[in-house]
Amino acid sequence: MMKNSTYMKWYEGSLALMVLLMLLIPNLLGIGILLFLIIWVIGIVQKKLQFKFFWMNGFLFLLYLGYVIGTIYTNHPDIASRYLEYKLSLVIFPMFFSFIPKKSFSFQAPVIAFVLGVSTLFFVGLIHSIPLYIKFSDFAFMQSSQFSFIHHPTYLSAFALFGMGLLWHGWKQNWRFFSKKAIVLFMVIMLLTQILSLSLSGMLLLMICSGVVILFLIKKKFGRKIYWATLIVTPFLLFALAKFTPGVNTQFKNSIDYLVEFFDDPDAFYKSKQTYVGGSETRLILWAASSQVVAEHPMGVGTGNLDEYLSDKLISIGQPHMAEKKYNPHNQFLQTAVELGLLGLAALLVIIVFGVFYSFRTKNYLLLLLVSSLAFNCLFESMLQRQSGIVFYVFWICLLIASKSYTAKMERNQ
Repeated sequence: MMKNSTYMKWYEGSLALMVLLMLLIPNLLGIGILLFLIIWVIGIVQKKLQFKFFWMNGFLFLLYLGYVIGTIYTNHPDIASRYLEYKLSLVIFPMFFSFIPKKSFSFQAPVIAFVLGVSTLFFVGLIHSIPLYIKFSDFAFMQSSQFSFIHHPTYLSAFALFGMGLLWHGWKQNWRFFSKKAIVLFMVIMLLTQILSLSLSGMLLLMICSGVVILFLIKKKFGRKIYWATLIVTPFLLFALAKFTPGVNTQFKNSIDYLVEFFDDPDAFYKSKQTYVGGSETRLILWAASSQVVAEHPMGVGTGNLDEYLSDKLISIGQPHMAEKKYNPHNQFLQTAVELGLLGLAALLVIIVFGVFYSFRTKNYLLLLLVSSLAFNCLFESMLQRQSGIVFYVFWICLLIASKSYTAKMERNQ
């Protein structure tokens, strides 16, 4: 039988390997999962792992079950089967983290792997984008998808924000390698990663989180009067930051203008956007079309049928060119509602609401950051449609809940 200390090194090391693969070489993530599966089975057989029921794992499994049920009335069995494969994370990681180590459990190794992985993505992005900038003398080639070419920029921005939370947590826990100098260095890397990703939702979320942290620190150090004064001033500071941050100002202004134009006359808006359509315009049209599909099919159109129904709706409102591009709704709430109906949307909302509630109840602020990131970004992207998103969020949600459960158990026994 393997010694417990040796087993835990393999257990934590295999977690770290999965983290590195999901960030740097997503196509090889299966190898990392297979290795962890072997270690996981050994742990169960040798009784080094014990079963513990977590409500979140059950909710994630129910969401996957919704996709399984949706295959019953699909018009595209091939697409539906690929959907089930892509979303296996909703089953695999809840299953893995329903069995937790009996005697010790630290997630320091996967945290270090995550910070190093995101930092590597930053430097790889620079290596890819700097030659383009030099060639075309345009800073646009240093940003967005030119910089973040492995993952969608919004996903990389989410990674970097969570990385900042992990750095703060490691420093507060006095973990090895998390000195002040190291924290400052990697925080700068995470910040630059978010700026160069040029994700509007990512930048907005960063501003919101920064504002919350600053307010908390002010209240703790200076008292209520300064806290309330800062609370009043903060929205104006955030507005100024958005206005004067290069790239973000343009995106923000365009989004407001398009929103006003859309609500003024939706039909005219649809018909006027026939040639080049930017991201904000595209989202407004897709959101409107998806909402109409949900209204017509409150029980959902079925797993794998979204492209068909959404394309038909886009054509009917005068957007045949957009229909040809097979866009998803760019909103996970609408995406889920279209595919699985209002019950599926309810399941997704339960996951988010429970995650927030559980975070506060257990003071698991990393989980709060992660779930808040998921909820906010789901407003602008279908975050659980790509492997980059679903693997990242489900893995860390399950890991954080499992690790916090062990910490709480140790605190009760002290």
